[in-house]
Amino acid sequence: MFKLSQKQCLRVTKCVVLLAVVGLTGCASIMNGTTQSVFVNSTPSGAMVQVDGLQATTPAKLELKRSQASHDIRVAKEGYETAQMSIGRKVNPWLAGNLFWGYGLPLGVIVDFVSGGAWSLETDRVDLSLAPKEQKE
Repeated sequence: MFKLSQKQCLRVTKCVVLLAVVGLTGCASIMNGTTQSVFVNSTPSGAMVQVDGLQATTPAKLELKRSQASHDIRVAKEGYETAQMSIGRKVNPWLAGNLFWGYGLPLGVIVDFVSGGAWSLETDRVDLSLAPKEQKE
């Protein structure tokens, strides 16, 4: 058996850590992250937007998880009908980067699917018009 000096041991440790970092990351997760900004606007503005437990007032910028299959957006304002829509997801083109930079190993693809980085939301902007409620006589 051979013995490593402290300097050689440190060098080996650095190499192992570097390989782990490179090997345990996915291309899509690195390039786009696991969340995506979605801008929600309403006419009229000042409405309450709710999605995935988040609340904000329009116009609003929300960070939505890419891993979730769909996001149901609800916009409401007093005196107006509530408007709703759903945003789905699609495959993130950066997922293919794992084939080139991941040396064909599936590890990066697995990381991207587990983290949510393998997906992109269908849109990054939502514009909803609220209809006035009819007056009861």
